[in-house]
Amino acid sequence: MTVHDYVSFLLINDSTLLVNKSCLEKKIKPESFNFPSFNIKLGENKEDALVRIFNEELNINPTSYKFLCSVYQPGAELKHIHYYIVSDWEDKNSIRTASESTWYPLQHNLPLGIKSDKVAIAEYQKQMSNENPML
Repeated sequence: MTVHDYVSFLLINDSTLLVNKSCLEKKIKPESFNFPSFNIKLGENKEDALVRIFNEELNINPTSYKFLCSVYQPGAELKHIHYYIVSDWEDKNSIRTASESTWYPLQHNLPLGIKSDKVAIAEYQKQMSNENPML
């Protein structure tokens, strides 16, 4: 089976997280969310793909990001999704989001529809509790 590399991100702004709303037509649970995910082009590394996606899809330039984890997501194709935490970018007021995107409060229980996204948010929460043990 061929493995397809994707890059995904947790875009964080003032204790909120950018997520995509699941559509009823998709095979993901309705009324759930998922993190934006994009394929990595042939010959492109993960970080270059992340910056390209931010420039093309959101019209911004990430200035602070770090690798979070990589997770395999089985399905019609086997995806290897590389997650990043993006906490700062240039010109926050000009961010362009798709109509299916929304900002969701981090402190709420996020109803994620994709198992790999659940692994990524658990890893993020684990890292945050290690950095801030009083949380």
